[in-house]
Amino acid sequence: MSLVCVVIILTAYFVCVGTTAMLRPTPTMQLHNGTVFSRDSPNGTAFPMDSPPKYQCVCEPEELCFSNSCWTEFGCFASVSAEYGELRYKRGCGASESAQYMNCNIKRDHMVSMECCRNEDFCNKKLMPTLLPRPVEEYDPGMNIFESHLPLILAVIIPVLILALMTTVIWLFCRYFHKKRMDLLRARESRLLEDEGIRAIQVGDSTLGEMYEQSCTSGSGSGLPFLVQQTVARQVTLVECIGKGRYGEVWRGIYHDESVAVKIFCSRDEASWSRETEIYNTCLLRHDNILGYYGSDMTSRNSCTQLWLITQYHENGSLYDYLQYTVLTPDTMLKLAHSAAAGLVHLHTEILGNKGKAAIAHRDVKSKNILVKRNGTCCIGDLGLAVTHTQEDNRLDLGRNNKVGTKRYMARSCSMKL
Repeated sequence: MSLVCVVIILTAYFVCVGTTAMLRPTPTMQLHNGTVFSRDSPNGTAFPMDSPPKYQCVCEPEELCFSNSCWTEFGCFASVSAEYGELRYKRGCGASESAQYMNCNIKRDHMVSMECCRNEDFCNKKLMPTLLPRPVEEYDPGMNIFESHLPLILAVIIPVLILALMTTVIWLFCRYFHKKRMDLLRARESRLLEDEGIRAIQVGDSTLGEMYEQSCTSGSGSGLPFLVQQTVARQVTLVECIGKGRYGEVWRGIYHDESVAVKIFCSRDEASWSRETEIYNTCLLRHDNILGYYGSDMTSRNSCTQLWLITQYHENGSLYDYLQYTVLTPDTMLKLAHSAAAGLVHLHTEILGNKGKAAIAHRDVKSKNILVKRNGTCCIGDLGLAVTHTQEDNRLDLGRNNKVGTKRYMARSCSMKL
């Protein structure tokens, strides 16, 4: 009984093994051209299953092939390429007619070279493709450094020139439109000034002396029009200090290459600055022997408020200094005395009229307040202590400044009362 069981079991085992072997699929591979090959060939190489192959080719390297040979009907190839400084050789079968045509007609150079064959089996084993030598740039001794770097230089200079040209064009356009706008504003301002009856002189290349001479005299003060005063004060550059006094300092300044005198008051002496400005702006005050007045302004320097009074500059300085280093002849002495007296007479004279001039008393006449002009005449300045008187209403204007002049230059009758 046991023997029969053993026989039955062995019979069933061999039946199962045979059935499994019959059902096991044959190992195949499919290349990228769609041809199916089998690995169970007699010599261990692949051969096509659907149609008989024409050529058998060497296939290498091994990591790219299933075995050391392959079958194809399109021909064999051998190639060499330079990759990362090394030569890599490949051999194999053509995948399709078009791929084989393209590979076999590739242009040979120093990077890749390919050769094809289809005359016998393993024909690509005999093929030895070679690379062309790497091209070497020939050195021309006659070519200098500039010519060799000319493309690089042009690549840098041309964009810079284009940018500079565009910037210049934009700047010219902006300047043109700005000038056009400023011309419109000036024309509008001129119309407004004409409508209001105010005469303002354009401050340009003209000197202050020219503007001073050209400005109107009838019904005006001694200074320039108010609009010009503000413009002039902002364009004066201080150069050197030429004197100091009770109320501040006197500086020589430059305006359009012309020297001017700038009397700088401290903020605590605003009353003196305001009074002197008021006197200089008196109608019909202008005279050859009165110091020429340009304008007044209030500025800030070093976080300190300064009050400026701008007048003509006379390089000879005051009469006091002039007498220290100059020997006078009788004619020169008479000329100085006559001009100083003429200035005082003009101050003291009251001019009657619709817009006349009040009589002005200087109250501080001394040699330090009289300046010597280049032509040898005098002019009177420093009118901060002056008072005015009008006969029509018998009005005496003392101003807000309660100070008086230098005692030793005053009349004895006046100095006795102090």
